[in-house]
Order: sequence, then structure tokens, then C-alpha cells
Amino acid sequence: MLKSKIDLLRKNGYLFKKIEPIDLKNINVKKKVDILKCIDEKDFFNFIIFVSGKSRFLQKNSDEIEEIYRKTVEFCGHNFKYKKIFIKQPLCKKAKARLQENKWEINSYDFV
Repeated sequence: MLKSKIDLLRKNGYLFKKIEPIDLKNINVKKKVDILKCIDEKDFFNFIIFVSGKSRFLQKNSDEIEEIYRKTVEFCGHNFKYKKIFIKQPLCKKAKARLQENKWEINSYDFV
């Protein structure tokens, strides 16, 4: 599963020196998401989260993503320079605006 996510990142033009998955149990998250902690070529930390679902991604979901980000920052002990989200479901306009307001880079993906 990690290989498919790395291939998706490469396909979108992202190259990283180091990619480390974060276990959701460590940050007490029950939501079905995948989180990667990556270090890019300029030695900046990147927070990448993959979200998939059947229904529309709403504003409350964007708030949940922000909470997951806060927990991850607390767990890792440092902030991330870039926050990227890959969404595999329809995105509500308000949720998109909220994510952009909080400096998220939004991408969509479509693989199994």
C-alpha cells in the first residue's frame, strides 16, 4: 500500500529523501486515513495525508484533518513546513476554502 502512495507522489512531481508512515495508534486517531512524514530535497518536513471515502468531504472533515495534524505535530515534536492532502472523494466548496485558508495543498487521486 505504501508503494502505491509513493508512486502517486512521484506522479504528482513530489520527490522526498525520506518517507516515514505514522501509525494512527500513536496519535489516537480512529479515522481511516494514511499519514506520511516526509523530508524533501531541501530538508523541509512535509505532512501528507491520504483521505478516501464514499460521501462528500465536508467542512467538519476539514476540521478533523486539522485536529489530526495538531496531534501529529505534538507526537513528532516539530512543525511541518508543508501540508499536503490527497482526497479520493468529492470536495465541498466550504471544506476546500477552509483547507486553503489553513495553507493545505489539495490534490485528488484515483487509485485502488
